[in-house]
Amino acid sequence: MEEVVSVSKNDETQLQENVDFEVEEDWSNIMTLENFGYASHETTKFDLGGNQSLDLLCISEKKLSPLDISASLSEENDNDASCHMVWLGARFFADVICRPIPANCNPEVRAKLKNIRTRAFQGGKRVLELGAGTGLAGLAVMKVYCSTECSSRGESYKGESFVSEPSNIVITDSDSDSLDLCRRNFHHNFDESLSQRFSASLLLWGDDSFWYTKEEQNNLETYEAHSFDTVFGTDVIYQLDVLPMFMKTAAQALSPKGMLILSHVPRFSTSEETEAKIIAEAKFVGLILDETVRPDQVCSSINLDLLLEEGAVLMVFTSNKFTTM
Repeated sequence: MEEVVSVSKNDETQLQENVDFEVEEDWSNIMTLENFGYASHETTKFDLGGNQSLDLLCISEKKLSPLDISASLSEENDNDASCHMVWLGARFFADVICRPIPANCNPEVRAKLKNIRTRAFQGGKRVLELGAGTGLAGLAVMKVYCSTECSSRGESYKGESFVSEPSNIVITDSDSDSLDLCRRNFHHNFDESLSQRFSASLLLWGDDSFWYTKEEQNNLETYEAHSFDTVFGTDVIYQLDVLPMFMKTAAQALSPKGMLILSHVPRFSTSEETEAKIIAEAKFVGLILDETVRPDQVCSSINLDLLLEEGAVLMVFTSNKFTTM
């Protein structure tokens, strides 16, 4: 026969006083009925300066539900909302690479920024993005360097002349839903005249089957190795263990003397430690650090204190794998 234990009111009060309750996370401010499902996409305008902007479908960080947060922490993250959000690194890239350089910019910084832009995106370059997410960075490049409002008419973009725009831009991601979102965002911002110069492809970093050599048969699902003049990624080194595969893929894609641009925000250690690891891994695959751009060197649409606090940096690497000493 079970023994029934009774607790008096005084005992119950004493127990409650002795228990040290620790609240790990307080979601009370977002636990509303509308947040019990996955967050939905909303159209957000991103200003690129010079009367240029992009309207992107994306998920706001402020609208994430508990279900979204749980999915992002799961290994089986088929509904991971992080691929559908715009991260700080993508916004910093757009500011450095796409926004007009202000007239009062330091002459040395102006020369550096113009040199990076010219080498990376002018003269019929073939361009590849790794880890596109919502497509902000890649579509910003298309908007500023390829659209009829700017380069196609041979006009200058707030004083910056475009000799020749990129020949084509390929954006890639490992998430098929993210690529679908990128395609939707492309069609939302561009007319069909640019569709032949834009493509979105599924790519797992380190996957050798994505590339073919000149001796092999090409097909629509692969790209020629070492055929891209410029490769870029934004806020993609979110864990240290993805760094080797990212650098391997960038090296596989880049042509001799090609350029890698990495817009990075540290996620797992201090900015100095992270940058040292990135530089070392890049050197291992034949990529040498050429330039760095810090937030206080550019005119940004983002709060400068936030960029500095987060340790944002844009790093430019040049391929020297095929050069002879």
